[in-house]
Amino acid sequence: MKYKISIIIATYNADKYIQRAITSVLNQCLENYECIVVDGMSTDKTLSIIESYIQENSHIRLISEKDNGIFDAYNKGWKAAKGEWIYYLGADDVLLSNGLNELLEEANGYDIIYGNHIDQLEKKQYHPKSKSYRIVKHLMFCCHQALIIKRDVIKSLGGFNINYLLCADFDLIQRAYLSGYKFKQISCDVCVFSLAGVSNKSLYGTDKEVRRISINNGCYKYISLVQMYYLIRKTVKYLLLKFHII
Repeated sequence: MKYKISIIIATYNADKYIQRAITSVLNQCLENYECIVVDGMSTDKTLSIIESYIQENSHIRLISEKDNGIFDAYNKGWKAAKGEWIYYLGADDVLLSNGLNELLEEANGYDIIYGNHIDQLEKKQYHPKSKSYRIVKHLMFCCHQALIIKRDVIKSLGGFNINYLLCADFDLIQRAYLSGYKFKQISCDVCVFSLAGVSNKSLYGTDKEVRRISINNGCYKYISLVQMYYLIRKTVKYLLLKFHII
């Protein structure tokens, strides 16, 4: 069966929040979809939670095997997917009920469609600026949980480069932009994005990897001041929020 969209969730020991993520998928407004959970052989209750959903809902299926990190799991997901469009939801994120439907309604003639996300920590909406995809040469213009991408585009680009441990999503979107695929931004809230897995260390690792990706893709020969500005701003904001200073 061919689906309009495949929703892919990568999990590993996610029993604290996977139920919330799957429930949010089941509560969205689409009917012609599938949800593929790619689990890296969890040792907690994640698998039993997923299997309980599968017994009651034919939209959900499971791939359970060892992987080489989240982007390897994402590659397994799109390769197994039967949808025209692909959407990646974090195991600790929440999909809003009408977000994907609104993206798909505007998808005709485009390859990547994106909207807004709500930061769980800040309780704040993030609206990418008009034509914000043009800054993909500098940094990721929105979180990947706020966009959908055609499966054929991912396939043509060879999927995620698993040599990048933190920012293979940025690499994929940057390569899509440089290859001439068509982007479209719409004003809709797609997901609630969690910072549960973010640390001060990973913020600096992310910046370093983004610069390496940009250089490897031919965008920069020198360290980008734009990236450094956003890194400092993001780090300060994260620390202030984490320690309840603001």
